[in-house]
Amino acid sequence: MNIFILILASSMPLVIATIAALFSEYTGRLIFFIDGLITLSAFICYAVFVFTQSFLFAVFCAIFFPMIFVFAISFVTQKFNFTPFIVSLSQNVFLMSLVTVLSTHIFKTRGILENENFVFSQNCFRVLSICAGVVIILLAFLFLFKTKCGLYLRITGSDEEVLKAKKLNPNFFRHLSWCIASFLCSICGIIFLTRLSSFVSGISSGIGWISLAIIFLGKRKFWNSIFMALIFGALQFASSNIQSIEMFKNIPSGILLSLPYLVSILMILVVSDRNEKS
Repeated sequence: MNIFILILASSMPLVIATIAALFSEYTGRLIFFIDGLITLSAFICYAVFVFTQSFLFAVFCAIFFPMIFVFAISFVTQKFNFTPFIVSLSQNVFLMSLVTVLSTHIFKTRGILENENFVFSQNCFRVLSICAGVVIILLAFLFLFKTKCGLYLRITGSDEEVLKAKKLNPNFFRHLSWCIASFLCSICGIIFLTRLSSFVSGISSGIGWISLAIIFLGKRKFWNSIFMALIFGALQFASSNIQSIEMFKNIPSGILLSLPYLVSILMILVVSDRNEKS
């Protein structure tokens, strides 16, 4: 049971990031700035806590300010007809660089940030991760498949003309999808902070790119993607802890850590082959 809880808690940030990517994908925009948003939100949460000693206020700032930034970028992108693909990629690079600059100027280092008052137990991380993940999964499902707004968001990328016929603005749902994605990425950043009790520049661990691969494997279907994210999360957990088993101790750690990525590549090849045959 303890192992199951550990795996579930470790997998939930990836599940949440996958849902964030799904929201954007449904509106016809691939989101490439998940890692940047997670890193920025985690940094804001840590920095605000250090200066205010209020975790709730730090969480609010970590959610609010990135969301305002993302909305502004989305609005400018649509207003001037910029290519969302290029904007999204550029945004990721900008956010990662911004965190480095802020860390250097505020804390005088680009390395690990630690504070004696910023300490969380692993039980806190597990409870926060699992509860946040379950609530977000349920709310996302109810919103996407049980409300008109969710239906309109899901068809924005595929049937934009239907929305226009109903006198609805597709751009509203594009802005909404990026704002929701920003909120979910911020939650991921906060969860990672509680797991490490510190901030590191690579705190997202490439989770954004993994979530995009998962959407492909899940064929853009909600529950398929959730299932794939849980599988990949379990593989990540296994690759990080498998060396504690006697028979795997002599295997180089680099090979074990790459196991989830090798499996995902294999799964992508299998899915692609099936699609071609069908």
